[in-house]
Amino acid sequence: MMVQAQHSHNQYPDTHKHTATQLKYVFIITAVLLLAEFLGGLISHSLALLSDAGHAFTDFFAIGLAWFAAIQAQKKSDRQNTFGYYRAGIIAAFLNAVLLLLIVGWIGFEAFQRFHRPENISLPALFFSASLGVLLNILNTWILHRNGHDNLNIRAAALHALGDVGASAGVLLSGFVLLFTGWQYADPLASLVVALLIAKSAWSLLRTTIDILMEATPKDVNAQQIAGEITDVQGVTKVHDLHIWSLDSGTRMLSAHVQIHENKPIEDCDKLINNIHTMLCDRYNITHTTIQIEKNCCEKDPQLYCDPPSHAHT
Repeated sequence: MMVQAQHSHNQYPDTHKHTATQLKYVFIITAVLLLAEFLGGLISHSLALLSDAGHAFTDFFAIGLAWFAAIQAQKKSDRQNTFGYYRAGIIAAFLNAVLLLLIVGWIGFEAFQRFHRPENISLPALFFSASLGVLLNILNTWILHRNGHDNLNIRAAALHALGDVGASAGVLLSGFVLLFTGWQYADPLASLVVALLIAKSAWSLLRTTIDILMEATPKDVNAQQIAGEITDVQGVTKVHDLHIWSLDSGTRMLSAHVQIHENKPIEDCDKLINNIHTMLCDRYNITHTTIQIEKNCCEKDPQLYCDPPSHAHT
């Protein structure tokens, strides 16, 4: 059997410095927003506003960690971390998702208490803080959306900030309902709506981060289809031991054993590997590939996922 192992990859885009700068500005704005909504919630006794402050706190925590992760991602690989520090952002996102779910539990408990014992709400403090929340979230959305089209993390943060605009607007709406109708349940009801928005984001974030940490195949990638497209590359007969995973939310990786025709010259393997890599990069945004070339496959019938060798103890 002849084995030639080849490795090819595109350079990771050097956008982390720009990303860190954007996140720094959003972090400062979110800190102001958090302080305003928290103080406004305490002064007005509005659970909806405190819930929105809780939402802002999770944003503050998440953006702070993302900013830290973006700075870490600028570090080069070393002997201890051969893939660099890209996973720092995923670990931060996982911690943020857990924190979000804890906040949801607290909001639900407080809302239940308020339905039994409504609080008197100070509407001027509520309107001021909620209006400021809408404006600052719009500013965050604009900063993140302006130059974030090619960065998945920034795009996700921009969408999240846009959702925060809706949450703050919902708090404003509850204030108007209370102002014109006197219905005291508007405030805890609005807080539950905000909690549901947080829970939806948290659950999605938690599932995504767990998939990445477990090195699962990305949801929008069909491994069987990719194996077929690799086989369609001229000179390839079979594919096995195929693995596809994500290093972070924007960096996809693939490794595979590729069997070629018996009569294919060894000199043609570099071109073949380059053709496979280009196809994967263009069609699936898989930018880091490791291809092992074989003329004879493994002893068993080739499988998409080969079982690891057993290590029997004697």
